[in-house]
Amino acid sequence: MSQKKTKQSNKTVSFKASGSGYVYDPDPLSRTGSTYGGSYVDGNDATNASLDNARSLVTLSDIEFANNVYKLKNSYVEIRNITGPNTGLFTQDTNQFLFNRSELGFEAVNAFWHIDKSLRYINETLGITCKPATNGGVVLYDPHALNGQDNSRYSTAGTLEFGQGGVDDAEDADVILHELGHGIHHWLSGGVSNADGLSEGSGDYWAQSYSRSLNQWASSTPQYNWVFSWDGHNTIWDGRITNTTMIYPGSGSFYDKAQIWSTCLMRIYDRIGKKNRPGIFGRSGFNNFINQPAGCCYCRKTGGY
Repeated sequence: MSQKKTKQSNKTVSFKASGSGYVYDPDPLSRTGSTYGGSYVDGNDATNASLDNARSLVTLSDIEFANNVYKLKNSYVEIRNITGPNTGLFTQDTNQFLFNRSELGFEAVNAFWHIDKSLRYINETLGITCKPATNGGVVLYDPHALNGQDNSRYSTAGTLEFGQGGVDDAEDADVILHELGHGIHHWLSGGVSNADGLSEGSGDYWAQSYSRSLNQWASSTPQYNWVFSWDGHNTIWDGRITNTTMIYPGSGSFYDKAQIWSTCLMRIYDRIGKKNRPGIFGRSGFNNFINQPAGCCYCRKTGGY
């Protein structure tokens, strides 16, 4: 374990530490090539050998160590209780955050790691500054929020809240990255445009582009284009896709329009690859008033065409 002293205040010394934790990367079905059913069901949060074996052991980078306690907090992301239920912050007296999905701490670690990894990729690997203007640039997240609803949300206050209805939302990287995608869209473009389902589709794109980069599903399988592969596409709800055949402007719902947009973005992703994925919906100059055709023009401009 490596530690770095970060500050001293009122004789309390805080360090950055390296920890370990279990996550789903991105979800137990994609990790194992399985379909929902049998051992691979929510089962009221029960775990089993199959679901435990689908976990990945990962490094939790730069977590806070203060007063002999390790906390899911670093310069990118911090756990908070934002809305009920108050399930705690899952601090540990060692740097090991080794939970299974039947334990509430699992969702806390899973969300922390995926948010941190995504933001490190943009800010450090790509060199694109992408942080909220609030909370000192730190994303605050609540892994058990919204009073148990089967819903999650991003707030322009720089917070992410994950519900627990059905499959706990913070168990599925697609849900985590979808909500973070709203934030990335906001921070890079200065707005959260809901015209033509732009922000919703951008969230689906951010989630799907990460999952697809792991190369866990062949392009010939339906799962290759699924969003919310563990949270949805099951007996709980249908999930969403990024290969819709609907034609813009369509006549469906807001979410139908979002799938048109995410399908377009994923087709671009397949052409230009992972490295350029933040730019095609963020650096391109979106604001709160454009529609999908204007968004496509901005994407084309960002790509240098």
